[in-house]
Parts: sequence; C-alpha cells; structure tokens
Amino acid sequence: MPATSSTCDVPQVCLDHARVGLDLCRSAVGEVARVIIRLKESRITVLLVEQNARVALSLADRGYVLERGRVVLADRSDRLVADPEIQRSYLGGARAVR
Repeated sequence: MPATSSTCDVPQVCLDHARVGLDLCRSAVGEVARVIIRLKESRITVLLVEQNARVALSLADRGYVLERGRVVLADRSDRLVADPEIQRSYLGGARAVR
C-alpha cells in the first residue's frame, strides 16, 4: 500500500508490502521493482517494507533488520548481503542476491 508524506522538503514514498498477492504474476512483481527503481532514479526517497529480504536488499541502498520490533542491524545493502550471518539467518544460505 503506497503512502506519501509532505512533512519535509524531500520527496518520499512508503511502500508497505507492495508485492503482496503478486507472486503468481511475475510481470506485476517485475513492474513493482521497476517503479521502485524509477522512483530512486528520480531522487525520491523510498521506504520499502518487505518480508522478502532478498528482494528488498536487491532494490535498496540501505537495509534495516528488525527483530521483535527493534532494529538489530543497519548498514548498506551490499554489506548486509555480504555478511555470512545475514546470509544464513535471513537470505536462506550463502546464495548471492540478484
């Protein structure tokens, strides 16, 4: 569900589980990713709430790992993806993010 905010001078949008219900339609999932990329290219801040860490980190510049409602890790996405503990705990092993 998209939301926007006008509380500051920086354009921003929040996408809360934007992919929910789209997993059966690959073209729709791909279109959501393309929209997020276009928003980033337009210098719009995107807050992406996503259960699939692999997908989220492939689209994000930074990632935040929440456990029980608390931020337990925060870093650049490429660093999180490269972390062996993150790979084991959140990415289903040592596979690379595409």
